[in-house]
Amino acid sequence: MSFVDKIIKTNRLEYVGQFQKKDGELSFDWIMKRERLNDKRGRVYFFIEVSQDGSKKILKIGKSNSKSGIKGTLSNYISALKGTPGINRFSLHHLICDKLNEKKQMLVYCIFIESVKKRITGIFKTSLIEIPLDVTYIEELCLKEYFEEYSNYPEWNFQESNTKIPLNLIESFGRFIENKKLTRKK
Repeated sequence: MSFVDKIIKTNRLEYVGQFQKKDGELSFDWIMKRERLNDKRGRVYFFIEVSQDGSKKILKIGKSNSKSGIKGTLSNYISALKGTPGINRFSLHHLICDKLNEKKQMLVYCIFIESVKKRITGIFKTSLIEIPLDVTYIEELCLKEYFEEYSNYPEWNFQESNTKIPLNLIESFGRFIENKKLTRKK
């Protein structure tokens, strides 16, 4: 059993859905129930490529504290060509589209991060408060476990791998931003 199949079978990961292309545009087929899609807790998400032979590969492990839930997090990748995205979202949007053009599936799973209850002392009293855990530590743990399995990081985790975004995407992003600037001046 592959590493990806093993972690999916642990039931720690929840299936969110998959990226698709409709009418040439990137979209998403949401499988997760609506209340989970908008769950405000922090989350660690996994972009998983499924090849035509059924083999699976984690391409990206990321994290988000966005109050808009996993739906808001993934919407940033889907709509990355609208507005003024950062280079990472722009690049991942294109990388996802490339995989779909290669007839591969792009699935998304996530782990929702639980909160802990802790007694906190304020100015006058002590209260039991629910505190969300910092997703950064959970993402780091997932990346560490991945590294222990493969001796490297997922290929789209550029920062952790200390690798650069492909040059063609950097150049494309530059043209995209320049076109945005020109459009605003008109």
